[in-house]
Amino acid sequence: MKKFIFLLITIVSLSSCSSNDDDTASLNPIIGNWQLKSMTENGEERSNDCSRKSTVTFLENGNGSNISYDENYDGNGNVVCKNQDNGTFTWQKSTGSIYKIIEDGDITEAQITFSQDKSTFSIEMSETFNNEVYSFILTYKKI
Repeated sequence: MKKFIFLLITIVSLSSCSSNDDDTASLNPIIGNWQLKSMTENGEERSNDCSRKSTVTFLENGNGSNISYDENYDGNGNVVCKNQDNGTFTWQKSTGSIYKIIEDGDITEAQITFSQDKSTFSIEMSETFNNEVYSFILTYKKI
């Protein structure tokens, strides 16, 4: 379940400033660099300052990368923010607002909702683990 969350957290993180890039982004607003803004599980906020350092990048060519952060304990029992996972994936837009993400052979389809100005997007999903349903909403902001 954690890998799945980190996969979604890491689907955003690349942008440069040329007019050509702006044209591409207007055609598909997911293209660019994104940073985690919030993550809720069953309606309760689960992100913290550390996890909100996580980024995802969607490239125009259908490739992507992610960098995930999470809090861990060091050898002295102190909580530290650490890079948990760096990964790559491929992506494609399916129909409407459905995007397909492929990482390590696993295919995830998710509905992505953009804000009106395309500066944020949210992914809403749920999964069942040990007969318990978990609902997640991850929100990213463009960087």
